[in-house]
Amino acid sequence: MARSEQLRQVCLPGFLERCYLAISFEEIAMLQIAHATEQLVRKVAACLGCTPEDVIRGAIAREARALGVIEEPPARKIMTTADILAFGKRAAARPVLDPRSPQQIADDINAL
Repeated sequence: MARSEQLRQVCLPGFLERCYLAISFEEIAMLQIAHATEQLVRKVAACLGCTPEDVIRGAIAREARALGVIEEPPARKIMTTADILAFGKRAAARPVLDPRSPQQIADDINAL
């Protein structure tokens, strides 16, 4: 079965009722949802202070992460003081590429 055919039927358990795309993803698609579901999305959006599209996008993203369709971004490494100092030492050890003094460089930038 082609990927577009697999994606033709969209179901988000526990949030949106069964939804079917009337046309393929290659075309401009409009998702048809039940009136009660639309009202629920609008109520949640009002409580969160965002748009209904943001609520739906967030729900789809959570489901996609849970299903492994999209990957979690890698966790950011928290730098310690020692890491920052080590980075500074590595940067200071690199060769100077611009022979001008820092003041000359700043003056040239400010002249722009």
